[in-house]
Amino acid sequence: MTRFVTLGPSTIDTYYTAADWPGLGDKAMLADRSLRLGGMIANTAAALGAAGQSVTHLERIGPNHADEVLSSLDRFGVDTSLVQVSPTARTCEAFVVRVGAERTILIDDGGREVLDVTDAVAAALNAADVVVTSPHELREPALRAAVFAAHRGGTRIALDVESAGLGDAGLDADSIRNASFLVINAHAAAAVGLDLRSLAGSPGAAVAERDVLVTRGADGVDIVGPDSDLHVPAAPATAVDTTGASDTFFAAYLARRCGGATPEQAAIFAVAAAGHAIAGIGPRAGADYLSTLTSEASHD
Repeated sequence: MTRFVTLGPSTIDTYYTAADWPGLGDKAMLADRSLRLGGMIANTAAALGAAGQSVTHLERIGPNHADEVLSSLDRFGVDTSLVQVSPTARTCEAFVVRVGAERTILIDDGGREVLDVTDAVAAALNAADVVVTSPHELREPALRAAVFAAHRGGTRIALDVESAGLGDAGLDADSIRNASFLVINAHAAAAVGLDLRSLAGSPGAAVAERDVLVTRGADGVDIVGPDSDLHVPAAPATAVDTTGASDTFFAAYLARRCGGATPEQAAIFAVAAAGHAIAGIGPRAGADYLSTLTSEASHD
């Protein structure tokens, strides 16, 4: 079993539906308000746990909804013993407006605090086979130093890169070059000035092997190689809510790939999992699907 450490914030997601997304300066009526637990890396942690992996999650949250945040990860078997609850912090909030199957997400991270790198946190990073995080987390000096110290000791880095999480082109590009597993879209790659084919063919000295996955939504995913790409089409699915689909994809890919599957085999499984994720509502629908698969496999 692969030992994963996930590093990134949970969010309290307030869901709404709207008939149409308004233009700038216009209005729209909202309906169907509900509260859910999300967060890009936290969703990945839940999905990895649901897939039967060993997962320790790291973040610093506030007292607002702290019990719900922790229990939402605990139910998928994620170890939350190192999650820090600070009385002065505020857990991130997101506002998700669904229009049909698509959604727009607005994130409020005011009051968020950086994880304190304790001896226990450093030990967890050093003991991990893979640390799953984002460039945003690796811009924090203490966290970056701790993750890269573990990396020098043999821990691999898996990075989920979204345009909204980019902020320092030079530092983010360096983080990406040190990743063994990279999921990104073409727009985000352009934002940090990276040629993905060169990246796939010329790993940094500290990275013996690198999987570069370019997600294309309903068009599937490309596994980028130095000379050509391998395309895996999206699985047939009726989309209800696309929130968390890429998080499910990355978790499913990592679980299979680290278990010995080829990149193509892992990607085929991962796009199927993402297809099930978008068939349900909420960012953890994919984790629920993977949990069912794991339970069925344990009874075979």
